[in-house]
Amino acid sequence: MPDGVLMPQAAMKRADAVCIGLRAAGEGDAVDRAMRLAAFAIERDVEVVVLNETDRSGLERFGFRFEQIAGETPEERAACEEQMRRFWNLDLVL
Repeated sequence: MPDGVLMPQAAMKRADAVCIGLRAAGEGDAVDRAMRLAAFAIERDVEVVVLNETDRSGLERFGFRFEQIAGETPEERAACEEQMRRFWNLDLVL
């Protein structure tokens, strides 16, 4: 492996970004939801992370960040969501 950083300009999140989480239930038209979510993100200058308990929300194909909430019990899922909140520094989860 070469020495140094392989992707020095590839930050996962802007340092000044406000980041929100969106619990996606996978209902409805994904194209319409993606369009509204993209408009919201641009208008408010926020980064969006989609949180979902299943392996697909329908929004992945539109380039949104996606995190699957795992766990067998409600407590385990809550702990997983809290870990995602800390990892992405989510200011708000809708």
